[in-house]
Amino acid sequence: MKLIKIFLGLIIVFSLLLVLVENTDTVKVNLILTEFPETKVAVLILISVGLGILIGYGLTVFTLISVKSELRSLKHKNQSIADELNDLRNVAIEPDIYDAESEE
Repeated sequence: MKLIKIFLGLIIVFSLLLVLVENTDTVKVNLILTEFPETKVAVLILISVGLGILIGYGLTVFTLISVKSELRSLKHKNQSIADELNDLRNVAIEPDIYDAESEE
């Protein structure tokens, strides 16, 4: 599985390099607060891919942390329920409980 991930990663990197080499034109970029008059398309693509990777990584880390926290909580709840079940199994039965049933 690790070999497949490395192979797919290399394919993505080489295809990104191919796209960056082919796009050498300059464009004008208007953002909300600033304007960049002469910017290469390859730089814009590289920045976009970099930001996408960072945002995706951040969301993945946030999801993993929340899932691990929930797992820890469920393990704690499971342990407390198991302890309660063991306590209930070990409760002594009152000796006169059967006498009250036989009198009726």
